[in-house]
Amino acid sequence: MPFGADHALASTTAAHPFGGDDYVLMLGTIEPRKNHERAIAAWHALPKPRPRLVVVGRTGWCCDAAVAALRDAVLHDGALWFGDADDSTLAVLLAHARVLLYPSLLEGFGFPPLEALRCGVPVVAGD
Repeated sequence: MPFGADHALASTTAAHPFGGDDYVLMLGTIEPRKNHERAIAAWHALPKPRPRLVVVGRTGWCCDAAVAALRDAVLHDGALWFGDADDSTLAVLLAHARVLLYPSLLEGFGFPPLEALRCGVPVVAGD
């Protein structure tokens, strides 16, 4: 499947990256249209114990507030932020995620939801 989600498939024997703990995965550049601030606020509103929030994405444009919220969540609430990840790391993260959170406000196509579904991971996405 050229230009599809075939690269997102992980080996079923790949070890869980966080010792089996549930986590919510967000993929995408940190910028307003990806809606990270609202996603982090919603994650904070979940009752404890809540799944860990794992974010993979580089900083983009107009992202100071989202980066501050993300750094605070990492520092005080156990969230994790990877500025970048290669395909094999992403495949493992996708394969073991409880859900992919993709609350984008504006999107062209949006490959991460397709990749997550290809791995059998449910997706919560913005319309």
